[in-house]
Amino acid sequence: MLQASTPATGELRPSRFREAGPEEIDQAAALAARAGAALAGLPPRALSHLLRALAGELRRCAEELVALAEGETSLGLERLRGELVRTCSQLSLFAAGAGSGHYLEPVIRTAAGGAPDLRRLQTPLGLIAVFPAANFPLAFGVLGTDVASALAAGCPVAVKAHPGHPETSAALAQLAGRVLRGERLPEAALTLLQGASPAVGEALVDHPLVQGVSFTGSLAVGSALYRRGAERSSPIPVFAEMGSVNPVFVTEGVTREQPGAFARGLFESVNLGNGQFCTKPGLVFCPSGASADLVALLREMVTASRPRPMLSRRMAKAYAAGTLGLREWADLGTPGAGTPGGEAGFSVGPAIASTSWSRVRGHAQLWDEIFGPVAIVVACDGIEEFEEAARCMPGSLTATIHCLPGEVRGVAGLARAVAARAGRVIWRGFPTGVTVADAMQHGGPYPASTQPWATSVGDFAVRRWQRPVCYQNWPDQLLPKALQSANPLRLRRLLDGHWTRQPDRRGQA
Repeated sequence: MLQASTPATGELRPSRFREAGPEEIDQAAALAARAGAALAGLPPRALSHLLRALAGELRRCAEELVALAEGETSLGLERLRGELVRTCSQLSLFAAGAGSGHYLEPVIRTAAGGAPDLRRLQTPLGLIAVFPAANFPLAFGVLGTDVASALAAGCPVAVKAHPGHPETSAALAQLAGRVLRGERLPEAALTLLQGASPAVGEALVDHPLVQGVSFTGSLAVGSALYRRGAERSSPIPVFAEMGSVNPVFVTEGVTREQPGAFARGLFESVNLGNGQFCTKPGLVFCPSGASADLVALLREMVTASRPRPMLSRRMAKAYAAGTLGLREWADLGTPGAGTPGGEAGFSVGPAIASTSWSRVRGHAQLWDEIFGPVAIVVACDGIEEFEEAARCMPGSLTATIHCLPGEVRGVAGLARAVAARAGRVIWRGFPTGVTVADAMQHGGPYPASTQPWATSVGDFAVRRWQRPVCYQNWPDQLLPKALQSANPLRLRRLLDGHWTRQPDRRGQA
């Protein structure tokens, strides 16, 4: 039986959940796959209405859901209320995209000069298995961005609930069921499976009806799921977002003229959510002459901070072990830095480590993510060492440069280097906080994610769950409505190289 804990106290939650077995997984997959026909057949407006209805029901049940999530994560009511707003915003974003029909990307090239009539359309992959994140029980949960984008693509979803918040997951699944019934759609279009055993997730990825997988979490588990999807007799795409060290590069001018403001912004980003963000800045590359002062400022903030709970006992232990391991090649300051806070529950304190590029150059462990409120300040001798470090860094979700206007020309090479290794590059800001927008990229080269061209946030997240089909010389009445000559859905289509909502020539003949 599965039973979650309250991180702030360590006490077990009252609800208990049975682990899904092979028969339940098989039945859930079969029902969800059958429900896919109803979803795939929905016109754009109906699909949009479904997503807006889910957002509306989320708002109606906001306080109940926030209270459940707080009990299972101890992330704080204010943070979770903001996360619920973001979850609704994601659903609304995908509702707008689905309603406009632009996710379908209809392209028509009518027959001319002996060439055939060609019509291309994005179609749903089929059943998608979603593994939600531990640190975002709502925004990356049962109705989070992965599920919302799959539904917007017309795909049914089987969600393997995160074992850290089974109660929240169950409540969200029940909410979705009510909305699906209200929309006269099969409830199985969104199916929930509970379980802490790896066997539950493995069986889901292995199921022949599953056509795609989304995962947010650790490198070890994400990589294992990716390999599993690739090794099936019929391989499927696995989009795993696995976090990164999110390096920050700060120039001499900033450390000289704005040391306090930079240190405060950096520490707030490192400590946000107790460091439990995939975009937490874990490495800070700083000029050697300023590193000692920066470390001193940051450690003053550490001293003024209180330990706070991690999401689970396992994560708290991993954080303590990770920070302890830094002592082999970095200075951690006070002996107890980064260790459990000695309070109830799974609390830990923040830590700031310091080292130099000359000491850690070629040290693979430098690039390992430590999940929690710790950052490493790396002293560098000149812009050349900044650029060398940027070229050495593995794929990252983000990379950031802090630079004064007069120094811009000098960091041009660094800017090119970080853009080659990160999915999102930030100027004079901090990477925590991911805007839900069509231009957002949340992903990056491996090991940040398994598919560097994909994003899990924003409009383009839908593309993960689609594949294009080209219809050549197809009878008009057998075409999907989005491609029919009369354009009955009134979609904006690329017709013979021009964007229009008009019928095509074949329909006018």
